[in-house]
Amino acid sequence: MSISRFGTFGGGSQLYVYPHLPQTGLANMLFVWARAEVFARDHRCRMLAPRWTQFGRVGVWLRRERDKRTYLNCFGSDGYVTGFTRARILATYPRISEAKAAEIEWGEEIKRNLVVDVQGCHGHFDTFPQETEYLRGRLLEIVRPRLVAQAHAKWPATSPFIALHVRRGDFAPWDSSRVGTAVGNVQLPIPWFREAICFIRQQAGPLPAVVFTDGAPEDVKLLTDLPDVQIAEHAPAIVHILAIANATHIVTSASTFSRWGVYLSQATAIWYPGVSPCPRPMESMNVVEDFGIK
Repeated sequence: MSISRFGTFGGGSQLYVYPHLPQTGLANMLFVWARAEVFARDHRCRMLAPRWTQFGRVGVWLRRERDKRTYLNCFGSDGYVTGFTRARILATYPRISEAKAAEIEWGEEIKRNLVVDVQGCHGHFDTFPQETEYLRGRLLEIVRPRLVAQAHAKWPATSPFIALHVRRGDFAPWDSSRVGTAVGNVQLPIPWFREAICFIRQQAGPLPAVVFTDGAPEDVKLLTDLPDVQIAEHAPAIVHILAIANATHIVTSASTFSRWGVYLSQATAIWYPGVSPCPRPMESMNVVEDFGIK
């Protein structure tokens, strides 16, 4: 017996999928959520509500970061199993891994209840390369409406602009010996971002630019000294991801945060050489440039 629209198998058994979110930043949590969403759609089963709100990240307090990464009141539970039912299922139903689930012929009759436990950030966007439209739609359904409205009001897709994600925080300082190598979790050189702004404006005209950063204003002064370049005001992380996705041109960091902004958009994306571009819609452009590398 095949899976019904509500995940019911032969004998009344039920299949659920649970995104077991890690104690990491939002971008890495979104990888787990996305794989669970795609699994739920493809197998027509119910999804147990993710646990977005997390406390206890000591590092963000020690570094005095503005974003404490709790993600409190950022997401709703539309379409998810919640409350006592969710707790009962997690406490009593047997769980299997994604790897085990991939081995099962789901067209066969299943005689017991199951929860597919989705964990880890392996594969990043390569595990759902063509799901941009679907995942963007689902994300807009579960993000609190006030936050969606905030992103669209302050950084609307109807007004062309350049978005730059300048990651600092817990990333390692830039080391010029990294040029030409695989780059990840490091602070990219600010002169490269400045050259990226100039390059885009040469191609597309004098577009305004918005710097999304967890650094201090003095960290990006080389950028804000340029005409019409502003630092984005503080907002929840998901608001900044949606805002970056609204840009017409995106200059990325060596972070999965800006990769999510690019993945959800159709913007022209500029990557530092050595940073792996994420999959894009066919009508979008990935550009890797070597200008200004120091």
